[in-house]
Amino acid sequence: MLRSLLAERFNLTVQTQTKALPVHVLTVAKGGVKLKEVPPEEINKPIDEPAINQFHRRASMAEFASMLSQLMGGPIYNGYTGKLEPREEPPEMAVDQTGLNGVYDINLNIDACGDGNFAAALQAAVRTVGLKLDIKRIPV
Repeated sequence: MLRSLLAERFNLTVQTQTKALPVHVLTVAKGGVKLKEVPPEEINKPIDEPAINQFHRRASMAEFASMLSQLMGGPIYNGYTGKLEPREEPPEMAVDQTGLNGVYDINLNIDACGDGNFAAALQAAVRTVGLKLDIKRIPV
């Protein structure tokens, strides 16, 4: 309806296309997932607040992939200025292809898994729970 209105009044046309872009694909690692599925009656119960270097959420795998996208595409800390600054490169996207249904108790200790490189620490923390992030080109 909106397209026809734009075409009729303003002679505008909209073209859609599918493009293969590199994204992070969240899959189950070889050893299997090491996360505890949350029973339905406990999904809405509060959880303990994590430490500053930890990530603790109850989420489905699709929600977790979305959270990983936000973590990977967030601002970076500039050690010289002491401020968070926006990234210059385009934001990264994570897509769930685990095939897992349900809500899981996800607890990542990001600080214990890296050498100062946040992306490497996040990848290592994801591997510790039996998942992996691979970069693949998929249609978006």
